[in-house]
Amino acid sequence: MSLDDNFFFSQHSLNIFRRCPVRFQKRYIEGLYWKGTRPRGDNIERGNKFHILADRYFSNIPLNMDFFEEYAELNEWIDALKKYVPQTARGEYYPEYHIKIVEEEMKLQAKYDLIYIDGQGSIIIYDWKTEQYPLDYGRVSNSMQTRVYRYVMTVGGDRITGRNVVPEEITMIYWQPAFPERPIELSYNKRQFEEDRRILKTFIKTIERFDYDSYDKTDSLKYCPSCEFNYFCNTDRVEYHSIFSEEEIELDNWDDIDEIHF
Repeated sequence: MSLDDNFFFSQHSLNIFRRCPVRFQKRYIEGLYWKGTRPRGDNIERGNKFHILADRYFSNIPLNMDFFEEYAELNEWIDALKKYVPQTARGEYYPEYHIKIVEEEMKLQAKYDLIYIDGQGSIIIYDWKTEQYPLDYGRVSNSMQTRVYRYVMTVGGDRITGRNVVPEEITMIYWQPAFPERPIELSYNKRQFEEDRRILKTFIKTIERFDYDSYDKTDSLKYCPSCEFNYFCNTDRVEYHSIFSEEEIELDNWDDIDEIHF
């Protein structure tokens, strides 16, 4: 079996492979998905609701915050968002915007929490992170998400700008409603763009040519307790609340994970 011809790599799927090729194989090649495997908990529920409300806010849809009266912190988060990114008459807002690109057989996609294009041509990518701990600059600046999001915007941003995008026009901002005064702003340049292109192309070719039958699963053993496929490999069931969250995977630093497959 191999990846479907219509499969587009995302930062999430790339990081899953870096953690464990077997989990990538189960999810994206064998197509094993089932309900109930998403991690649960108050923090995750609150984070999901925040993303929904942020989308509504920038789409000019009434927020109906009365429904969330029991979530005092969520109300504070939305108020902080309105203060940090107030909607002005200038510029255009694109919440929950999805871009796919095909470049020399490399298929990539990114779903952005918010894209803002100001009247001067600058592009700001906003990403909301709802963890209860402050993000580390070094971690996010070198994360797969940062690489994919800025690269995809450079290559495919013309569909919303109407012109070719150059890396220097792009800024990516990670913002946490729990720490509204500590945004992480990451500029972009041509050197970084070329480096991302090289890394992403090499990595995707590695995945496409990977020999799953010869892979030593013990190389990914430390991730097994947080994987829904642990039973397939070790006959150990995993509690749903223990499965690692998407945000945890998104923020994996390129240098944080053992080189298990190269």
